[in-house]
Amino acid sequence: MPVKLTVIVPTYNRANYLARCLHSVLASDYESLEVIVSDNASQDSTPETLRAFSDRRLQYYRNETNIGAERNILKLLQYASGDYVICLTDDAFLNQNGISEILRIIQDHPDVGVILSAKNLIDDKSNEPFPDVPLGTSRLLKAGQESLLALWVVSGFLPGTVIRRDLIDIEGFRRHMSSMFPQMYIVGSAMKRAPAYYTEVQLVTCTVGNKVYWEWPSDFNVGTQIKMAKELLPGLDEKQCRDMLIQQVVSREGRLMVMLRRADGCPSLKKFGQCVLSLLSIPEMRQSRAFWRNSLLCLVGFPLIKLMLVVSELPVIRPAYVKLRRRLGP
Repeated sequence: MPVKLTVIVPTYNRANYLARCLHSVLASDYESLEVIVSDNASQDSTPETLRAFSDRRLQYYRNETNIGAERNILKLLQYASGDYVICLTDDAFLNQNGISEILRIIQDHPDVGVILSAKNLIDDKSNEPFPDVPLGTSRLLKAGQESLLALWVVSGFLPGTVIRRDLIDIEGFRRHMSSMFPQMYIVGSAMKRAPAYYTEVQLVTCTVGNKVYWEWPSDFNVGTQIKMAKELLPGLDEKQCRDMLIQQVVSREGRLMVMLRRADGCPSLKKFGQCVLSLLSIPEMRQSRAFWRNSLLCLVGFPLIKLMLVVSELPVIRPAYVKLRRRLGP
């Protein structure tokens, strides 16, 4: 029996991106494939875009009202019937070798539970492509500590995540619904029970810098990610791995580039100050010297950051700005 793959695509008001996404998936001639789209009550031409496709592998559902991104993803996970679920978003698309690389990994490693990959990124304003920073070479990682420490912190980026359907913890997803990253919990839960594979082959291309339809919590989910780590690894024998996971979250959030991006999304110095205070309410963040140092730098330099953002929108500057941000890291 061939491995059945399910590609899930939550969508909202992105008809122009959605057509590109679906063409990239349905271009595959793999027959044991289902593609499920859940339209979260879009108000644009999404229904017409979907009706233009006649591929029998495509299923389309539409919510009567907008139920939120996380609940829309949950519905798709429950609809999926494949052996493995490939997660996409409407503004991402599969690269030409995506399906074949996923099938190769599953064939070589039938017990694999999670597949994560390097990604190709496209800046929406400049259309400038830039590769993701790879996490080493392609490799299989043992279930438990090895997988979690290598990959869990980067699993919040939904497009390109592949997970074995029998390992998906639906109840865990529900518990963390308000976190905006409930997929991190189900990926971590799967990694505890089955090996994970990281491929340096870029499975997907993702759009960045485009319009989003949600608001970040004031602490940008840092508190929830730390809570997830504690829930995934509650035992005394798991304490070392848990502490290392939490330290990874704290280290990432303490980077200067991350704090600059926080300032990007704040319309005023007051709002950015509230963000910093919210992060300081987390004990683990208060213990980070890098976070204190970089937060103060950004607070002092807030007007300069805003000026830099205005300049970066100029067409002649944007490509160079995008490349600089990638060089400085996420």
